[in-house]
Amino acid sequence: MYASQSNTQNGIVRRVANAAITGGRCVKIASDGRVAPVSAVADRPQFLALHDAASGEAIDLIPLSPDGNVRIRAGTVSGTQNAGIAVYLAAAPAADGRINEVSTSATKIGYAEETFVTDQLVLVRPISPQ
Repeated sequence: MYASQSNTQNGIVRRVANAAITGGRCVKIASDGRVAPVSAVADRPQFLALHDAASGEAIDLIPLSPDGNVRIRAGTVSGTQNAGIAVYLAAAPAADGRINEVSTSATKIGYAEETFVTDQLVLVRPISPQ
């Protein structure tokens, strides 16, 4: 064990929500150290919420890491999207942690590993959001 790496976590982590969070969507670390819903397409999310949580409740999260794929809820997309395309934080129907294929000023989350349509839980290989 490396003493400089104590109190670190791999895999699923548990944090406290600072607002209501919907499972299957990207979330970010808030300034108070808790997690918050994404509220703009330029946000830099660090986790995927595994379930719904009210403000002040504990929530289980998966880090958005290329080490493993995750299922993220799709926002509004144009028809059926192909596997292999880059996916970004969606502005439609709202900037709320869902993804789509529109890249304008949006944070890239990763690449779709399957075809997808609006509101589907899409299998995504995350990158470090950029």
